[in-house]
Amino acid sequence: MSNKKENRFFSWFKKKIDNKSVNILKDLKIEKKKNHHFLETKNQNDLIIKNKKKSDQSILKLFKTCLIKTKIKFKEGIKSIFFGEKDTFYFEELEEQLLLADVGIKTTNKIIDEIKKKVNFFGRSKNEYLYSLLKENMLNILREVEKPININVKKLFVMLLVGVNGVGKTTTVGKLAYFYKSIGKSVNIVAGDTFRAAGIEQLQVIGKKYSIPVISEKIGTDPASIAFNAIHLAKKNKIDILIIDTAGRLHNKIPLMEELKKIKRVIKKIENIIFNQTILVLDASIGQNSMKQVESFNKYLGLNSIILTKLDGTSKGGIIFNLASTFKIPVQYIGIGEKITDLSYFKSQEFVKEIF
Repeated sequence: MSNKKENRFFSWFKKKIDNKSVNILKDLKIEKKKNHHFLETKNQNDLIIKNKKKSDQSILKLFKTCLIKTKIKFKEGIKSIFFGEKDTFYFEELEEQLLLADVGIKTTNKIIDEIKKKVNFFGRSKNEYLYSLLKENMLNILREVEKPININVKKLFVMLLVGVNGVGKTTTVGKLAYFYKSIGKSVNIVAGDTFRAAGIEQLQVIGKKYSIPVISEKIGTDPASIAFNAIHLAKKNKIDILIIDTAGRLHNKIPLMEELKKIKRVIKKIENIIFNQTILVLDASIGQNSMKQVESFNKYLGLNSIILTKLDGTSKGGIIFNLASTFKIPVQYIGIGEKITDLSYFKSQEFVKEIF
């Protein structure tokens, strides 16, 4: 073979080897990337599962520690009727104790009537049996409103939180955002309370601390305009969940309630989003006064769910039975403390188990 042909042959051979090497390296890089993506996805899924298990396991623990005052109210009053020193049981005493536990007149009468029907039918009147009937009846009331939010991440999921001043609404917005982020969702918060600079600052502090973007504008900006702009921005950035805070307002102030209706109207006109959660944040410690709030906000806005806050510091947790029986509006979460993690799914069985 001549030197010229030899050189051409080695040049061709070297080029072929180099191309093969490049392809091998490319394949290795692609495989590495796939493996990295797989591990990243697996780690994220493991984190979501771990956080969900941790959340589920902590619910009972939180209920035990944070429903103490309500539990004492039920135990000292209602339970003592059935298992106290007296052998005789009186429905009048049960009625009185249920009313003292903030269960409400209509709901109390409904519960007692149901027990009487079953007692008459079975012809039994033992206190232990009556007590089990009471628990079963009250659990059935709460089961009707235990409906977890179903979040479809294929479209932007929008949540609008409303309520009167001082119920812990802005704090709850932060807790919700943190919760959804912890289970792997991308979340944005909208500071829609444009009347209160402190409210915007509070959300910005939460957002900065937990790396959750907060969309806000200057004080006095139209809240409906902020909601509109925030939704389009969130859609552009392919965010999973958008949580909108609103200014606290008295439920009997018509102009302020009309403003909320405007925000809702604007949101409903936007396409390719899921907006089925207008959520009322309620302070459990105000007891029967919360009934009027639910009635008014539901009348103006058509509520989809309720978050009951401050259950850790009140003996009036029995109000949840009256709310559930009267309005049938799902109770999605309960606030049971001041920490960012002190927000729990509402679990009817665990709730009844603890207070009894």
